[in-house]
Amino acid sequence: MLKMLKKARKTVYLFLALILMSAPLSGCGSNVETDTLEKVDSTKTQLWVNNYRGGFGDEWLQNLKIRFEDAYADYQGLDGKVGVQVMITPVKNKGKDIVSTISGSDDEVFFSESMPYYTLTGLGSALDITDVVNEIGSDGKTIKSKMYADNESYLNINGRYYGLPHYEMTGGISYNINIFEEKLFYFAKNADNGNDGFILSLYDERSAGPNGIEGDYDDGLPSTYDEFFKLCDRMLTFGVTPFIWSGQFGRGYVNYLLSTAVATYEGVEQYNLRFSFDGTVQAKYIVDSISTNGDVTLKDPVALTAENGYQIFGSAGSYYALSLLERILSNSSYYDSRSLDSVESHTDAQIDFLLSNYEGNGKPIAMLIEGGYWENEARDIGAYDRLKNYYGVDEKDVKIGYLPVPKASSDKVGENTVLVDGGYCLCFINSRIADYKIPLAKAFLKFAYTDESLNAYTAQTNTFIGVNYDLTDSTISKMSNFGRSMNQVRADSDLVHNVSGDRLFVYQQSYLQTYLETDKYSYPYEALKDDGMKAKEYFNLIKQRYSATAWQNKFGRIL
Repeated sequence: MLKMLKKARKTVYLFLALILMSAPLSGCGSNVETDTLEKVDSTKTQLWVNNYRGGFGDEWLQNLKIRFEDAYADYQGLDGKVGVQVMITPVKNKGKDIVSTISGSDDEVFFSESMPYYTLTGLGSALDITDVVNEIGSDGKTIKSKMYADNESYLNINGRYYGLPHYEMTGGISYNINIFEEKLFYFAKNADNGNDGFILSLYDERSAGPNGIEGDYDDGLPSTYDEFFKLCDRMLTFGVTPFIWSGQFGRGYVNYLLSTAVATYEGVEQYNLRFSFDGTVQAKYIVDSISTNGDVTLKDPVALTAENGYQIFGSAGSYYALSLLERILSNSSYYDSRSLDSVESHTDAQIDFLLSNYEGNGKPIAMLIEGGYWENEARDIGAYDRLKNYYGVDEKDVKIGYLPVPKASSDKVGENTVLVDGGYCLCFINSRIADYKIPLAKAFLKFAYTDESLNAYTAQTNTFIGVNYDLTDSTISKMSNFGRSMNQVRADSDLVHNVSGDRLFVYQQSYLQTYLETDKYSYPYEALKDDGMKAKEYFNLIKQRYSATAWQNKFGRIL
């Protein structure tokens, strides 16, 4: 059986490699930000590091560069060279564009997102770094011991590793705590307090929130969808707009919220059935029918195998997440009109959200739908500088929090939030690297994944690398209010990465990961907002995409 699985994986790698090599090289341009390149110091050994400079920026990498160069100041290179110079190549291309051009690239270490790992390895473009993964680092730990189980399974190819998890791309709803406190937008512990269940003062006891535990970070926040929309309606009565998102890119950002809602409803074990089909766990949330008023009837639990795995894509978590989006979009007063403007970029929405609570910027906006990295991006474009320069407001006084997704129903209150990392971000070494530089590149990776370096990354970006590590008190003290809020929610949540080492997943990774798509729509938002579709209608389209016939067409050759 093991030999069969190994053979199946090898077949998949070759298949993916052939597809890529036959595809047009649409991203052949390097997209290098040349004005940021450093001059070469000919007395040192250079290590060329390619970094996708998106929402996470590269200040964290500049910091890592300085620390690594200092630690390796006495490194003995060829021709009498002493010391190391980490040369950062900031780029705007990623994923398949990198894979299609890497054969001509001189960059040696890559940090990027949306990386097709099995295509990369199928082409032989990533160096075997199994020793890096398994060796004990300077912090007394192996990188493997820090990996989450699903990522480890995904990156493990017959016991060998060719990449490491890079930064996490979770997201959802961010909320302006200043507005929530000013308007008392928190639920009271005593629902019969004469104020429609909302607190009368900041000193009132608050409800236990979605995690069902009193006295912690989410007290007073909406615990169910019904409470959430009760809160939205209350915001309107106070002249506050509940939401804004990017009209230009919001379709993708809304999916952060939807995937988190799906996973939070189902829990880790049930959610991950979309990516692994070994028949060991029964699926218990598969929808049998949905009534006209939205009541869901479930089928009897069933074990999912490679043959019948398509059934999981008719799971109730997807329907309830779609119903959440439908309710948000059903009332145009719930969102700022710029959310529908195709020129409203992600950074525009970030700035509008941050500045909305100050005079001259229209109605206050309470919540932003975005990736969890947005604040780092907003800081990079000077949004907080505007607050300081225009309104005399220091960044430390702007309190933004991460709002845990409410539960679809009251019986789910108290169950863990499940955050979904859907960025497929990867760190790897180019297999074309010169042999004499391999030890140096591996040393750099080991250095980057020590607890010290991971903490330095989080302190700088207020985000997280996709491995398991504890933050020090010093790191937490340096984080923004939003970063600390994200850390609280993350520590109290489960985390999934939309990956596995299952042979079906390896063969049709994109098909399984895009479980909210249909044959017509790439994003539910397009159907529900642009075409006025209802959640139930869209859910049925998903089931058509993952019908028994479609499943057989996708996987028939390896079943």
